Amino acid sequence: HPDVLHNLWEVAVLNISVADIRSIAGLLESAVKTGHKPSKPSLVTISERILDSWDSVSAREAATVFISFVRLGFVPPPELLDAVDSKMQDNFGEFSNRDVA
Repeated sequence: HPDVLHNLWEVAVLNISVADIRSIAGLLESAVKTGHKPSKPSLVTISERILDSWDSVSAREAATVFISFVRLGFVPPPELLDAVDSKMQDNFGEFSNRDVA
C-alpha cells in the first residue's frame, strides 16, 4: 500500500543519522524495487548522511548507492558526485568485469 511505504520511508529518513551505509543502500534499493518515489528532500537528507560517513564507504557501496539514486531519478549533489567519481577511480581494481558491466 502506498501510504505504508511512504510512512516507512519517512520514519527511516528521520532516523538516518543512526543508519550505516549498508542500511542506507538497502533502503534505497527497496524504494527502487517497490516503485516508491521518495521525495527529493528525503533523498537530499540521505545523500548528506552518506557524505558525512564517506570515509567508511567502500567503492562498491558508493557504486550501489549511486546506481540506486540514478534508478530513482535523483541527481545527487555535486559534492557526492565528485566523491563517488574519486572513490571509483581510486578503487577501480576492486571491481570485477561483471561489476563493471
